[in-house]
Amino acid sequence: MEKSGYGRDGIFRSLRPPLVLPRDPNLSMVSFLFRNSSSYSHKPALIEGESSETLSFSQFKSKVIQVSHGLIHLGIKKNDVVLILAPNSIQFPICFLGIIASGGIATTSNPLYTVSELSKQVRDSNPKLVITLRELWDKVKGFNLPTVFLGSKGLSGKSHVGSTSKILTFHDLVESAGSVSDFPSVNIKQTDTAALFKGAVLTHKNFIASSLMITMDQVLAGEMHNVFLCVVPMFHVLGMAIITCAQLQKGNAVV
Repeated sequence: MEKSGYGRDGIFRSLRPPLVLPRDPNLSMVSFLFRNSSSYSHKPALIEGESSETLSFSQFKSKVIQVSHGLIHLGIKKNDVVLILAPNSIQFPICFLGIIASGGIATTSNPLYTVSELSKQVRDSNPKLVITLRELWDKVKGFNLPTVFLGSKGLSGKSHVGSTSKILTFHDLVESAGSVSDFPSVNIKQTDTAALFKGAVLTHKNFIASSLMITMDQVLAGEMHNVFLCVVPMFHVLGMAIITCAQLQKGNAVV
C-alpha cells in the first residue's frame, strides 16, 4: 500500500491503526464512559463556565446514578422517553446520562423551538417526563407532563408555574434518590438504546464507536486530562456525542 493510503487496487484504506471496539454486546454507553474513572476519580469532569462549579469524576458518576434512581422513583421504566429542553449546563449531561442509566431513552430538543415545532417532537417521541428550565415552562406546560426544572438549589419547583402537572427541581430529583452508597452498581448498565431526536436514533454502540474514533489521536499521542470547551449545543449530536461523551470517557474535563 502506498503512503497516501491508496492501494494498487485503487481502494483507499486508512493509515491509522484499526479501531478496536469493546466486545461486550451489552455494554452501555454509561458504563463505557465511566469504565476507567476510578483511576482518576478526583480529576475534574464537568465545569460550569458561568459559576465555575466543578464536579470530579467521582461526583459526576454519583450524580448520574442519583438522577437515574430519581427517575425510576418517578416511574420511568425501560424504554420510556424523557425529553430534555434546555441549553448547555453542568446539569445537562448528568440528566442525559441519568436517563440512559435508568433504562430510558433521551430525546433532546432545541430550546429555541416554538411550541408548534416542539409539539411535533412530543407527538413523535411520546415522552413521559420533561426536563427543562423555568424560563421555558410556557413552551411545555401544555403537554401536561411531569416536569423537572434545572437550575439553582434554592428554586422551588411549584412557585408561580400554576399547573396541575407534577413539578420538581433537579435537586428534588437527586435528593429523592437517597444515598448512592445504597445503590447496586449494576443499575448503571441496564439500558438497550439511547435516542437523540432529529430524524435519527443513536444506539449505545454509536456513541461508543464515535467516542473512540474522535479520541484516537489523543490515545496515539498519550494525552490525558485535557480540558475541552463545549460551545456547541449539547442537545445536538455534535455537542453530546462528539464532544461531551467522547471527551469524558477519555478522562478529559468538559466546560
